[in-house]
Amino acid sequence: MRETKEASKHSKNRQLLQLAKLGLLPLSMASLSSCAPVFKENEQLSKQYYRSLPRCVLNSDKPSRQSQLSMAKMRRSGQTLAHTPEERIAVAEYRIRSAQHDYLYTNDKVVEFYLKAGESLWPILDQSLAADDKQFQLAKNLYREAVSQTVDRLAHQKQLPTDGKSVTVGSYTLNEYSGHRPTLRPDYFDNYIPSQKTSHLFMRSDVHFDGYGAPMVGQRFYAEDRLAEDPFMPDIGLHVPINALIEFKAGGKASIAITNLRDEEEISWRGKTYPLTADYTTALAASFSHVGNLSTGLDAAINGEKYLEREGLYSGTPYSEGKIPIVFIHGLISSPAAWANTVNEVMADPLLRKNFQAYYFFYPTGQPPALPSGHLRMELQRLQAYCRSRGDHEASQNMVLIGHSMGGLVANAQIRRFDKKLWQKLSDISLEEFRSHSDAEAMEKVQAFFNPPSIDAASRVIFIATPHRGSKLASDWLGRTASQIIAVPKDVLTLQMDSLREDLNEIGQAITAADEKPTSITKLKPNNPYLKTLLQQPLNPEVKYHSIIGNRGRKGPLAKASDGVVTYRSSRLDGAESELILPFDHQVHDKLETSEEIQRILHKHLKSLGRE
Repeated sequence: MRETKEASKHSKNRQLLQLAKLGLLPLSMASLSSCAPVFKENEQLSKQYYRSLPRCVLNSDKPSRQSQLSMAKMRRSGQTLAHTPEERIAVAEYRIRSAQHDYLYTNDKVVEFYLKAGESLWPILDQSLAADDKQFQLAKNLYREAVSQTVDRLAHQKQLPTDGKSVTVGSYTLNEYSGHRPTLRPDYFDNYIPSQKTSHLFMRSDVHFDGYGAPMVGQRFYAEDRLAEDPFMPDIGLHVPINALIEFKAGGKASIAITNLRDEEEISWRGKTYPLTADYTTALAASFSHVGNLSTGLDAAINGEKYLEREGLYSGTPYSEGKIPIVFIHGLISSPAAWANTVNEVMADPLLRKNFQAYYFFYPTGQPPALPSGHLRMELQRLQAYCRSRGDHEASQNMVLIGHSMGGLVANAQIRRFDKKLWQKLSDISLEEFRSHSDAEAMEKVQAFFNPPSIDAASRVIFIATPHRGSKLASDWLGRTASQIIAVPKDVLTLQMDSLREDLNEIGQAITAADEKPTSITKLKPNNPYLKTLLQQPLNPEVKYHSIIGNRGRKGPLAKASDGVVTYRSSRLDGAESELILPFDHQVHDKLETSEEIQRILHKHLKSLGRE
């Protein structure tokens, strides 16, 4: 009985997963050791978030003991207004306690409770006015809860002020912040997630800093009409680490400030500069949990056709003026989520956050590496043009590419020159005639190698466990098995026309994927014509490059070292500005030591540009 198309897909998925689980297929090919973050959002997580505080309304069902005493004293004396820090904290705790019983009130009333709590605390959000550090920390956390809940609830009701229009909530009139520091429109995001309502797994470290305001994740959903403003928005939308702050004034007036923490980390207030509370890891975890890793990367390799439309360059945050793009390129059977820990750790450095913005190139890895390489050349030119349109000329020609495994091959193609002389060695027809053979998207990717012959978008590249000279794994029975499971997208197969094949020699077919059943694995065999040709093309002399290579911690001659998939001889490149050997396997890209080396290289990049 003939197997259905859908059943065949599931069968291939199971075969490749089984090879990985049995240890017969290296983890590099299934990305099992680079788990995508697991992200959860739940109101009940708030109490755990505040567990380090003394017992109070944020982590229990009652206000703190001090607030109970202060409120009792105020009631006995008939006092209606709070004056001392203790009294203001007491009012805030009791208002938040009322808001927590939201089933008793309308949404507007609940928001008003939170606003009253925030207003009560606003005058004492200065450590010099607090009686002690514990009191100060409690006040900041109560304010954080009040602000984040206010913004979250108003966003769900689409009541956030914007475009100069105010919003009335109970006795308060809310406006968009109009101060001097750069802020985003409150309605720029479709959803706000308070950090205290979240948890995440598989992130090695939490990058967060204490300060003023509420740390949140701002979500901007994908829509085609938004691409003009955010041209590199992925289909999962943007997940931005933001700070929400509400400034209270007399007469029930208040203004909401939403700050992209990737752009600004401080606030000028009362003649002083204060740090904003920041949580960078939660936004990354939220974003990468939507991307997926093993499931997406595996499915994209096996069923690449349905992912071709998603292939491209993306950033999970809005474009940041003046920042240098770092483009992360994942490896075989993987996805951008493989970089979750690396990006989180690299961007923990404040100077790097200030000067760089992360981008990710996603591609179905069942294709021969030449095709995504051609597409990335097109995408880098698009990003370069956009940077220049924003006046960021320095950033437009000093990008940093970081590629792992097959992603390193894709990166390598960006800094080589492919001219008409090379084309004449590949074909007996002109490049112009070759272009007329097909309108396929894959054909356009091939043309990108030669038009223009070289691009100047990147000035530094970091190769991680890259098989520049192939991998023997691609030739043995494991590679043959995997290559049979991996499917080539139909758009790639359109290049296998008889007439086209006749116009190309062996090298030409290898580069354009016009040979028989090309896959990413068959193109990684040692002595493959594409790999040989790539290394023979002249490098852009202005580009600096670095290698990070794993040797599994084994002793012996370096020349015989291997990360279990790629040998040292295959990974190294003459002329590298630095070469670091680490005691790890092919998943070396996902190690803390690699993040630290990337930080070192990026600081060197900044120094070369006079930014450090």
